[in-house]
Amino acid sequence: MELNPVIVGRGMAGQAMERSLRIAETLEPELSMAKPTYIERGTPLTRYIKTGAKNLLCIANPHAYHTATLREGLSAGFDGIVVDKPVAISREQVSQIRGVTVPVGVCHGYRMMWGPQTIKEMCSRGEIGQIFSIEGSYLQSSSAQAALNPSKPSRQAWKNDPNSSGPSDALFDIGSHWSDMAIWLVGALPHSARAKFSYVNAETEHRDSHVYLDLDFSSGIAARATISKTYHGTSNNFEITALGSKGALTWRFLNPDEITYGVGGSYSVLRRTDATFGSCQRPFHGTGWLEGYTEVIHQIIRSVYGLDARSVPSLEEQADLFDILLSLVETGSWNKC
Repeated sequence: MELNPVIVGRGMAGQAMERSLRIAETLEPELSMAKPTYIERGTPLTRYIKTGAKNLLCIANPHAYHTATLREGLSAGFDGIVVDKPVAISREQVSQIRGVTVPVGVCHGYRMMWGPQTIKEMCSRGEIGQIFSIEGSYLQSSSAQAALNPSKPSRQAWKNDPNSSGPSDALFDIGSHWSDMAIWLVGALPHSARAKFSYVNAETEHRDSHVYLDLDFSSGIAARATISKTYHGTSNNFEITALGSKGALTWRFLNPDEITYGVGGSYSVLRRTDATFGSCQRPFHGTGWLEGYTEVIHQIIRSVYGLDARSVPSLEEQADLFDILLSLVETGSWNKC
């Protein structure tokens, strides 16, 4: 049965989804896939349902519209949905993404890549002993660049409108990636959370540019991160470390095929040898951050066809996550009831 992919949004995320669909097609040689269709804004999704096909909706429009588009896609009868993060930006939207039974994958792609998957597996085997801390950062320089070049038009001007982007920038846009991975590595929601916000170089009042994030878990594990869009001199620098009683494991997105394995006062480098994630290209010939998009889309396609599939970031996980992040934006703290 043919796959009919439909994409909402023509920006960077929408284009990444289209490329990922093409890669997924090569990974499933028995799959027949129609050319992806980009939806014109305002057109009812029911017009794009193809009878006798498996219909897949890919959502990549501005943040505030993700939930409504998801709900419309469910009502229209799509067999599976892939949605960019954040899925929800308000309490009302969070409540609307719970209890969905159709296969849905959220593009928190970093945790789907080889490095984090390997760290998770090594931690579960006890290779670095008792985990007591998850530490790291997600650093970008977009706000710093915009502040130094005020005459240059913003590539994503819609983010200056809270009705389109939500009440937060750095925390929602990139902090959600880091906190999603930390919670996934621990395997539980935090017991409490705190955040300290800075708006230095912010383009508008609601766009936090630098955040210190603390998550505390009932197991005793603490997670600490610096989240920034105004960190001069960096590009897209995601880093995370799992600290244990017997060792430490660090993955950096800028070196995605390596994990630093520290033991005592020495370290070694674990280099990727398998090609089982994302595009399944040989190690050191990967696809950067597109690997995560590809992995999410590929696994949702397999789920739509009833094939064995790896788990992907789910709507329920994102509902729990954004309950926490919204509280941090509102009060700077959150405590589990």
